[in-house]
Amino acid sequence: MQLLGESNNEGTVAQTPDGRLYRNDRPNSGDYRRVARGTLGGFGAFANDTGLPDPQCEGAVLVYNLDAPARTIFLNFASTSSRREMRVRISYDADANRYTYGRKLGDAPIAGAGKASMTKTTDFRIGALVETDFFEYGSDPRSHRAIVWRRFNLSWILNGPGA
Repeated sequence: MQLLGESNNEGTVAQTPDGRLYRNDRPNSGDYRRVARGTLGGFGAFANDTGLPDPQCEGAVLVYNLDAPARTIFLNFASTSSRREMRVRISYDADANRYTYGRKLGDAPIAGAGKASMTKTTDFRIGALVETDFFEYGSDPRSHRAIVWRRFNLSWILNGPGA
C-alpha cells in the first residue's frame, strides 16, 4: 500500500458500495484523473482513469446510495484543456470503476470555474457548490469571484431537463 510520493493533489475520498475506499485526485501533470483504491490501512498505487479527462482542477465524488442499485456521482470538467463546462457522471459499479458520459452542468452558464463540492440533500437531490466567474482578478489569474449552488436529481443526470 502506498500514498505518499505521488504527484497528485486536491484528492477526494469516498467509501464505495463494495466497502473499500476510493480516492480520486487532480493530476499535477497529465490529462486524466488519478485514482487509487484502498482501506483504512492505506491505498494501492495511483493509476490514470482514462475515462475521466481533467484540465488539472479539483473534482468531487459523492456516494449517493449503497443499496441496489448503488450509485456514485462524480463532477469535474471532463476536458483536458478547458475549465468551462462541468459534467456530472454516475457509476453503478461496486468499486466506482466506470462512469457514464453524464450531463453538462450547464442549465445556467458557468463562466469558467474552479473547485467543486457535492452533497446529498434531504429531499434526495444532489447539491453542488462550484467556484465561478473565472477571470483575471488582481495579479492572480486563478482568482474566483463567486460560488454558485446547483441542485439536480438522478433523473436529470440520466434523462436531462424536465425529468
